[in-house]
Amino acid sequence: MLKRNHYFSIILFLIFSLILSTSLFAVDKRPVGFGDKHFVGGRFGAWTMTTSEDFIDSLTDFSSSALYLEFFYDYRFTPFLAAEFSIGIFSQGDLEYDTNAGILTGAAKLYPVFLSAKLYPFSKYKDFSFWPYLKVGGGLVYGNRDFTSTYSGDPINYYVEESQTKFTYNWGFGIDWPIADQIGFNIDFKNTPVKFGDALAGLKDFSGWSLTVGVGYIMKSK
Repeated sequence: MLKRNHYFSIILFLIFSLILSTSLFAVDKRPVGFGDKHFVGGRFGAWTMTTSEDFIDSLTDFSSSALYLEFFYDYRFTPFLAAEFSIGIFSQGDLEYDTNAGILTGAAKLYPVFLSAKLYPFSKYKDFSFWPYLKVGGGLVYGNRDFTSTYSGDPINYYVEESQTKFTYNWGFGIDWPIADQIGFNIDFKNTPVKFGDALAGLKDFSGWSLTVGVGYIMKSK
């Protein structure tokens, strides 16, 4: 129930911001500082899984959160609108769990690749130091699993590598903060549903949210 209330509050915030943005939208192609420039950089933080799915096997070592790294490039169309390309990686590290055949030890790595629209509802106010935004996008998540299987009564280890791909969407919000002509900070929150057709490291559903901070280079658009 607590998780549902948390996400309900986030959804209300997004709806309110979208309504507010309709009154602030203005397509202004004149140079307005950060609102007229592209932005490229990197972010790091945590990916926290929100799935309630039970693991296929009894996992002996697992954390719902993992380090998340991401590269991003924002192409600015207008002060109100930018397109963001991003590619990230996160891994739960080595996982060990028991099966009827023996013990499996391995790692599942996920690579989210997305193209998103970033909407800046307060872009009309050109003197703002902070640029809050809403974001929605689509793309794919590529999952890779490698593991070594030690069968009961068999001293030989078997190495296997498998992969899964899921086309999905994400939504989120954040803040861009230009601190100099060519340097800016970023705080980004995203929610991404990811449910594969087959399990990777004993789990199909890797859905979750990421919270990251980053730094980037501000480029002129012309």
